[in-house]
Amino acid sequence: MASEAIGDLKQFFSSLGGLHDVRIDSISIDVDRQTLEFATYNINAAFTNPGDPDCRPATLIFEGVNSFFMDVDMENEGIRITDVAFVAGAAVQRLEIDLNEGGGKMSRGRRSLIINFKSLQVQYGEPSSSS
Repeated sequence: MASEAIGDLKQFFSSLGGLHDVRIDSISIDVDRQTLEFATYNINAAFTNPGDPDCRPATLIFEGVNSFFMDVDMENEGIRITDVAFVAGAAVQRLEIDLNEGGGKMSRGRRSLIINFKSLQVQYGEPSSSS
């Protein structure tokens, strides 16, 4: 699988339409490695329909995660992103994610997923079943 380190996070998320309509198919956390992974079967969902040839499976790998907040309703029809907000910091980046499906009720107006991390890698290709 091809992997890419993302330098300009704002440009990356903008080029993908703010991840609008991207469905998060699996979430994996590795506390020892301080990583958080989101796998999707179509990172291009903002611009494609299911089955389009431009659908692109990918895994977002957040590295150096020192904290995250997650409020997800697992009984819904899945987890799908409305949009993302990116806040650049000197040592730590912050990504805030709104969900249009799967957002829980505990966040009370805050974004459903918030991640503080140092860097982002994207691995293109089918997500592994071990994630």
